[in-house]
Amino acid sequence: MINVLYFALLIVHAVSVTFSIPGFGILGASALFFFYSYKKFKVRSNKTTAIVQLMCYSIPISWRNIFGGEYGDLPISWFYILGAILAIHLISIRNDIKLSSSRFATAFIVFAVTLYSVIPLLNTNSTFFSQGVGQFIILTFHNIIILVAIMKGNILSKENMTMIEKSYATAGFIAAIGIITQYIVFKFGGTTIGLLDYYLNRQSFRFLFSDVSHATLYLATTAFLSIQLMSKAEHGKLRLAIIPLVTLIGAAITSARTGLVVFFAVYMLYIFIEQKGFSKKLRAMILGVVGLYGAYSLFRIVRPQTDLAAILTDSSSRGVGYEAALNLFYQHPWLGYGFSKDYLAQTMNQPIPHLSFLQYMVHGGIVYTLMIFGVIFMAFIFARRYRMNVSWLILLTVLGTCLIPDIFSTRYITLLMLLVFLKSREIDEPLRSDSPNSLPSSRIAGRNNLPGRIPTSNGIRVVKDHRL
Repeated sequence: MINVLYFALLIVHAVSVTFSIPGFGILGASALFFFYSYKKFKVRSNKTTAIVQLMCYSIPISWRNIFGGEYGDLPISWFYILGAILAIHLISIRNDIKLSSSRFATAFIVFAVTLYSVIPLLNTNSTFFSQGVGQFIILTFHNIIILVAIMKGNILSKENMTMIEKSYATAGFIAAIGIITQYIVFKFGGTTIGLLDYYLNRQSFRFLFSDVSHATLYLATTAFLSIQLMSKAEHGKLRLAIIPLVTLIGAAITSARTGLVVFFAVYMLYIFIEQKGFSKKLRAMILGVVGLYGAYSLFRIVRPQTDLAAILTDSSSRGVGYEAALNLFYQHPWLGYGFSKDYLAQTMNQPIPHLSFLQYMVHGGIVYTLMIFGVIFMAFIFARRYRMNVSWLILLTVLGTCLIPDIFSTRYITLLMLLVFLKSREIDEPLRSDSPNSLPSSRIAGRNNLPGRIPTSNGIRVVKDHRL
């Protein structure tokens, strides 16, 4: 029932782009959906899990504001509202803060980069200061919620994490169905719903996504996660295979190539590293080749003048942007030019560099960039050590944003990192309450006697744990 209501909500949002629907109606419908879904999710798990599941479902509509309008007109989206609710909820949980030395170092870097962000904000050109403030708010939200997750994390069990992963994959699947619906309605009904762009060589079906490259990369992460979940399922794998297939069809219909190219590159790497046995590797490679051919065939329908060689080699003049950005960086390598993507584009006399790392080097200088991307790297390392599915999604997102700008505006990189720091490393049973006090006393004692843990009263303890 939740997924049916969610699809209906997405269609209402898409229709509101073209036709006039009162903003308070959009707000009310969205609020009712999230309230109903929260009640259903909470029955099956706990408050933390339920809120994070809502954040998963909020991503496709968070390129629009809460009234269904352009995000730039009112930069308040459901993703950030739910993220703020999650942060407040985590802070309210009464538990000891116990950090390994590596997690303490990560928390310190996050705290430092949050403070350091004020420097590029003050360095922002006055004409573009309002846009710089918007970018600063997004980055501050990202840093604060990650910091809270590090300090108050270790609360989501393996079963809770699986519930969240299923919600993340399902939201992308339904968003892809929305894109396919938009395409069918336009091609066969002559009606436009959602965002649709016209270029010289293609039409771009963006549905609710303001950035089509971010959209296709998002769908690539959800398709990849659904494949991971399918590979671990004991029954119904053929039925589950429909989910990544439909999601990739939606990604191809957008006509943006970034997500598809990175998806299949990371998928091949995943086969060689994660798949055990020659027969499994061969079977997975065959499925990958078939999927690649199918995605390419669909891609040619919406982008008919683009052949395979162009898809793989055409840089869309990215090299020129990289060179211009590097020239700016060399002039101010330590403090950069401040926030505001429009200011960078004006200074460079062309679009901002389609490489997130380089973009932030120009924004805030080398020190700021190394800190903020260093936290992403640490999240990836933690995820690999925990053998989490999201490690591959973080890798996919980072590689994707080597071809497109502004990794932190994707929203989903924040969510993926959040999952890493919220994951429980010791508990395998689902938690029915967010408070450690709800566990049996013998269970709590067992946790406190684990390597790297020391019994404490309330407070922060930094302990050495070389496993982390």
